[in-house]
Amino acid sequence: MDATTLDVIITGGISVFGAGLSFLGAQKGAKTQIETTEKSVENNMEIARMNIEEKLIAENKINWNNRTRELISKFIRQCFDINHGIDQVQIINKKRELSVDPSLPSKERNKYSKISKEDLEMAKKTMVAISDAVETVMEIRLHIFDKSDSLGNELLERIIDVEKYFQRMEKIPSAELSQLTELARNYFEIQWKELTKDIK
Repeated sequence: MDATTLDVIITGGISVFGAGLSFLGAQKGAKTQIETTEKSVENNMEIARMNIEEKLIAENKINWNNRTRELISKFIRQCFDINHGIDQVQIINKKRELSVDPSLPSKERNKYSKISKEDLEMAKKTMVAISDAVETVMEIRLHIFDKSDSLGNELLERIIDVEKYFQRMEKIPSAELSQLTELARNYFEIQWKELTKDIK
């Protein structure tokens, strides 16, 4: 074998060896690229999943907050209806008292002893309104349950205080209803700020 042939064989061997090393390097680089891409896809999917979970949590908080607001608004409306009904029931009770008042002439007592169908219907509607309001209070209590939420607990205490009036068939003072409305407004303002902070 002459020197030229040996050079060709050595050069060819070096080329084949170099090509082999290049192939192995390219294969390793491709494998690394695939692993990097797969890891990146996994990370992006995890971030997307976390974003979806955070969005769902935020949406659930908003829905919960809106339902609580609806319940409290409903309760305040019910209180005004109950006050009107209690006025009517007190008129009926006054008529009953006058119907047995010995200081009145019998003709006048007889006039007061007749209770109209409208009066009876109003008394019945008032009792239904009170029953509905008690049910609304129970729902509100289920919605405001965080013991560490001082404003929420203050609002709940105020609602329970207001409930005691109509449970005794007493009118709820306007000042109490105004304070309850203002406290509810402050409560929901703070809740809304918290919710929108989470969304940003």
